[in-house]
Amino acid sequence: MLGGISSSMPIIFKVAFKHTPTIFKLQKTIDLKNLVEKKIKFSEQHDSCFVFRGVAVVEAVANIAIVSQILNKGKLKVEGLVDWKF
Repeated sequence: MLGGISSSMPIIFKVAFKHTPTIFKLQKTIDLKNLVEKKIKFSEQHDSCFVFRGVAVVEAVANIAIVSQILNKGKLKVEGLVDWKF
């Protein structure tokens, strides 16, 4: 990006995520091996790896931001194709 304008080079993000906290209360889960419902409660910190989901989320948000800017500038017409009302 040069002054907010893309130079057609790849856009590279440096992203940091705060770790997901462990929920220390009793929770329902499913034992996939035996296909039975179980209850689980963590007694110590359990950090799961969410990097793979995080990459998809960052890419999706970047795509939404870029398309939003294109739509705002009138460069892309999608009338009748998408209902942007929420």
